[in-house]
Amino acid sequence: MRTLVCQQCCQDLDPLKAIVEWMATNERIHCSETIRLVHKSCVYYHSHYRTMEALKRNDHWLPFWQLSEFMEIPNDVEWDNEPVAMAMFKDYIKHKNKLSKEVK
Repeated sequence: MRTLVCQQCCQDLDPLKAIVEWMATNERIHCSETIRLVHKSCVYYHSHYRTMEALKRNDHWLPFWQLSEFMEIPNDVEWDNEPVAMAMFKDYIKHKNKLSKEVK
């Protein structure tokens, strides 16, 4: 199986334990440029806490392996750039589907 890489620490990432995370403002506008694939221990809250506090951002995440099952969540929020955000999520789902075919 191909290896995923955490976009924070650049270490190998187990697809079954990976998460897709992003930031949102206090006004509940979700930031498409912050969507990334990481370990749970590498989330923005742990890796960029001071920046998040200074910019008044909140961290959100969904499980990578079950992302398609939770797409109603990113579909129902306000994005700063919805086409980019949805393209990112669809790309992650496409990669997950390729990985799951390799496992079978």
